[in-house]
Amino acid sequence: MATLEATVAQDTKDRDEAARIRDRAAHRLRHLCLTGLTDDADLTLQLTAHDGARATLEAARTTAARWPNLPHEPRNLSDALNRLSEAIHEARQHLGPV
Repeated sequence: MATLEATVAQDTKDRDEAARIRDRAAHRLRHLCLTGLTDDADLTLQLTAHDGARATLEAARTTAARWPNLPHEPRNLSDALNRLSEAIHEARQHLGPV
C-alpha cells in the first residue's frame, strides 16, 4: 500500500509539473499571437489571452504544420528572439531617434 501511495504522490507531482509547463508554453504562444506573430508569419490565427488550452494547442499545431522543418525548441526560439532584438537595435541606430 505504501508503494502505491508513493507512486500516486509522484504521479501527481509529475502531472502538476507537466500542466505547469503546458500552461507556461500556452501563455507564451498567446502572448506572441497578441504581439503580432500571426501577422508577421502570415498566419490566420485568432488567439486571444482568454483562449483555453484546446484553442492554444490547435493554434500551435497549425503553426507547426505551416513550417514542419523549422526548429522550435526553446533554445531556437531564444536565439531567434536575440537576433530580432539585435536587428531592431541596429535599425534604430540607423534611423535615429524616433
